[in-house]
Amino acid sequence: IWGETTTVLIDYALAYDTGTNSLPGSCRYLMTDGNRLLMAGSWSATGKRSRVWFTPVLGASDIGDDERVPIDNYLDLDDRDGGYITGFGGPILGSIYVFKERQIWKLVPTGLAASPYRAICLSKTIGAISYKTIVNAEDESGNPSIYFLSYRGPYRYGSGGLHYIGNNIEDIWSSDGALGGVNYVATWPAHGVYYADRHQLWWYLPMGTDTAPSIRIVYDTMLGACSRADGASAAASASCLFSSSLGVSTHALVPFAAIAGGFVLYCDAGTHDNGTVFKAYVVTKPYLPVGFGRSCGVSDPHVTGKVTTSTVTLTATRDLGAQTRSVS
Repeated sequence: IWGETTTVLIDYALAYDTGTNSLPGSCRYLMTDGNRLLMAGSWSATGKRSRVWFTPVLGASDIGDDERVPIDNYLDLDDRDGGYITGFGGPILGSIYVFKERQIWKLVPTGLAASPYRAICLSKTIGAISYKTIVNAEDESGNPSIYFLSYRGPYRYGSGGLHYIGNNIEDIWSSDGALGGVNYVATWPAHGVYYADRHQLWWYLPMGTDTAPSIRIVYDTMLGACSRADGASAAASASCLFSSSLGVSTHALVPFAAIAGGFVLYCDAGTHDNGTVFKAYVVTKPYLPVGFGRSCGVSDPHVTGKVTTSTVTLTATRDLGAQTRSVS
């Protein structure tokens, strides 16, 4: 206005500090603790493949808190040791677990905004071969646990600490075994799924020179025992849990397996395989009922199980194959 003065007040917000809104890198793995998004590893060979980044708490600002990583929001987990990060596990009781090829780390919440996690190394020798083999499940008491495959075989981490659970399937991991050992660089690598209704871990493994899984090992969390299967349903490039009744919403979930040729197989369907009755075998470990150097007899064998119309054949094998005797 000519001849007068006017004061105009413009309210500007202060700019954010440099690095507050940094974009996350090309991470390989994602996890959430409910309030933050965690990222780990890198798709780049020159990237930080042993680093874990984390976002601010959701709602900390008026901008995308799940899409930015402040410059100091990261943890390096033995950058020059134990291989690279292979995946996340958990959360269990609020803690997140980070697996490397030969290490396991626990990220414990601190409640501090500046350093929200404290990293604790649980093992410097055992890790997970792939994120696809890390499965959240339960132990025999129903406690939350993480099951995973290592270069030594299957392990469990839970309320009782770290446990090796592969005693009766060590021949599978041995390169001198009949199956040639696990192929860790297969085109379709090992993977696993938790079949909760039967308290079982199902892992699919490529063996020898196989480019995709060719066997399935099943670990019963209640019994602490493993079984092994082959055939079409074990040759799965991917697997998941899905409704036991297609097209019907149900709480009963069973494993489904994707196999070559574009087929998806419904697993654990009973005593038939796509309409064909099949045979299943259980082979026990060798027993020494009276020790070495003594003779004994075996008579009146008994098998306990659910009564069906199937035929059960029991075979006793003497001296690791010297003689067999069967009864149906």
